[in-house]
Amino acid sequence: MKKRFVKILSLALATVMLCTYMLGCSNGSSGDGGESVTQSDLMQGIVSGMVAERNPDEKYYEVLRRVISAIAIKNLSAKENSAVSPLASLFDISLIANALSDKTQSELLHVLGDFKMIALNEYNATYAHKLKNEAGVAAYTSFRVSSDKKSLTPEKSFLQLSADYYGADGYLVNFAESDASALLTEWANAKIGIQGLAVDAKTTAETVSLLADILSFTDSFEIGFSGKETGVFNTPDGEKEVSYLLSDEVLYAETAKSKGFAKTMKNGYTFVALAPQGTATLEQLVQSLDAATLKACYDGISEKTAFKIKIPEFAFGYSTSVTAALKSLGIKAVFEKNSTVENEKAQLTVDNIINITAVGLNENGFTTSSATPAAAQQQIMSTENMAVTAFDKPFVFIVFDTAGIPLTLGTVVAG
Repeated sequence: MKKRFVKILSLALATVMLCTYMLGCSNGSSGDGGESVTQSDLMQGIVSGMVAERNPDEKYYEVLRRVISAIAIKNLSAKENSAVSPLASLFDISLIANALSDKTQSELLHVLGDFKMIALNEYNATYAHKLKNEAGVAAYTSFRVSSDKKSLTPEKSFLQLSADYYGADGYLVNFAESDASALLTEWANAKIGIQGLAVDAKTTAETVSLLADILSFTDSFEIGFSGKETGVFNTPDGEKEVSYLLSDEVLYAETAKSKGFAKTMKNGYTFVALAPQGTATLEQLVQSLDAATLKACYDGISEKTAFKIKIPEFAFGYSTSVTAALKSLGIKAVFEKNSTVENEKAQLTVDNIINITAVGLNENGFTTSSATPAAAQQQIMSTENMAVTAFDKPFVFIVFDTAGIPLTLGTVVAG
């Protein structure tokens, strides 16, 4: 009887262990050939809690503009349609700062404005909460950590903080077996329904960790476009037939190298389109988008006599590494392996931070996901005899929030 009991107990334990293993791997995606990828959810059992608020102030907004402009300048393309939502990447680098050694954390915080770590977390969480409340903006972060680097497996305190302040997903992954690009592509599709976007996330057996982020919102314009027509868009590779949106606008926007228009959304956000002026090229316009220029562009939006515009509809996805942009700001040690010093805690270094963005402009509104904005009232003005400002060559677009912070920036090059 005793032997039989031992056999039953052993069988039960084996069954539990097998189920636990299968549950740990069941969060994986399918890689090439449909085989299961070794990926276990680090956030199981972690429930996000309440955190203290810290309302954004001008010092915090200055940091946002500086990081956003650095990512835009480094990652927007003058050769293809491109888009970035740098705020989500700032949340990424702030999140991982909590898992850094004291020395590396100090370097990063100094670059970001000499905030204390808890203050930066509170600023980010409060600002994200504000965006969600006023416009339904959501920022998503996912970090993938190598299952082969046991000494760098995040502690529970870090996982709890990640959930509390950033709502992040976290997984242990065997990078030697996993197609990280496929994992992140599937993650992006699950979060905001991005279709047809291939995320480029090369990893090897030596990869320690990577982060990916998305910012998502959808809104209609206060006054929609008044019509559509087919026309020619001049791409670097030649003419392309596109569908143009038509409207009569009154808000004018410009920078030193560009002119354009602004269009308000129902949530109070502002869509701006800027075309290079004079001898300026699109590349020069992108390179000019520093923090001061972005602020001046938003602050300088002014109402003028009604004018006609036409701008192509667009919808595309784009993923890009923002690692080089963050390094250009002086954030370097977080990306350097074996950068800890004696008597300091082990830190979770990052191989790559990837920003994933899908954008669309149509007659009803603007979106950073695959959703279609609700219909907006069409604008009707008596401007039949006015000349039309046509965005028929590559241009830049920016979406500003109510504080003038650029949430999404992009280039339309191929129509």
